[in-house]
Amino acid sequence: MPSTVARVSPSPLTRAQSDALLSVEDLCVAFPMQRDWINVVEDVSFHVNRGETLGLVGESGSGKTVTSMAVMGLVPAVGGRITGGRVRFDGRDTTNLDERAWLGIRGRRIAMIFQQPTRSLDPAFTVGDQIAETVRAHLKLSRREAWDRAVSFLDRVRIPIAAKRAHDYPHTFSGGMCQRVMIAMALACEPELLVADEPTTALDVTVQSKVIELLQELRREMNLTIVYISHDLGVVAEICDRVAVMYGGQVVEVAPIHDIFERPRHPYTQGLLDSIPKPGGGKRLLAIPGQVPAPTQLPSGCRFHPRCTFVDSGVCPTTQPAMVDFGTSHRARCLRAEELDLPGIRR
Repeated sequence: MPSTVARVSPSPLTRAQSDALLSVEDLCVAFPMQRDWINVVEDVSFHVNRGETLGLVGESGSGKTVTSMAVMGLVPAVGGRITGGRVRFDGRDTTNLDERAWLGIRGRRIAMIFQQPTRSLDPAFTVGDQIAETVRAHLKLSRREAWDRAVSFLDRVRIPIAAKRAHDYPHTFSGGMCQRVMIAMALACEPELLVADEPTTALDVTVQSKVIELLQELRREMNLTIVYISHDLGVVAEICDRVAVMYGGQVVEVAPIHDIFERPRHPYTQGLLDSIPKPGGGKRLLAIPGQVPAPTQLPSGCRFHPRCTFVDSGVCPTTQPAMVDFGTSHRARCLRAEELDLPGIRR
């Protein structure tokens, strides 16, 4: 039996959205699978205001990284294509720009840092050379000016004795220091938007905290706008102003960070909150049963219903939920969102 669709609650175009530096509207991204093109990301919408940090949160396989690739114009490079919706950066539609047009945007106005910095740095070149090469490509500086800028940004991300360490190769740096090098490389051209794809996941807790603190400092100093991608709401709480929660290739909840923690509206968001370790311990962490479905095995109706504690077996398996508005800044994709009283966490 085909799924029916719940009533559509149109999203009000607030002033914040119209003034956004980045706006993603009804984005769909497909990849070739089983001799067909299958949407991995579908109907994804969010915006990020200037100077704001938005957290893009969800388990592995939720569609976060594919969404970030669309923002960076890299979907064709990884074998996919945008099949619907649009991405706007600073008012310009970047959805179908060719690679030549992206040369003046990617790296210069939008930059990205990745989860595993040691794999992103070239072991054959010094870290100073790698940053300087990026600077020369985008800012057209001389070799000396580019090198001086590379050293300056290594110092800015708190690399000790930066002028000396700029001559060192990546293998001589720890994981945390490699991530600082990647941040320096991403910010050396002073971009307006930084996309950070799980930048602290591979680091231990102490180093993770220092990297987050560094990003917060740089955001204030450079008036950065950040999309921070993570599977961990606890980390996101430390750095983000608003959160977009993704599941099964869709955004299922968008809200300010305090609303997400104090009054989640989607059971998946509440499940993520339950998995955050609490200070002092003593309380058993609750895991969400099951796992994120593959794009080729998405259930009918609500995509979360096979794992949901609050499932209504008469409606949820057959009806596709639309986004429901709770005021002007909080939205959730749940058929029972208006009736459920989900427990949050006081931060």
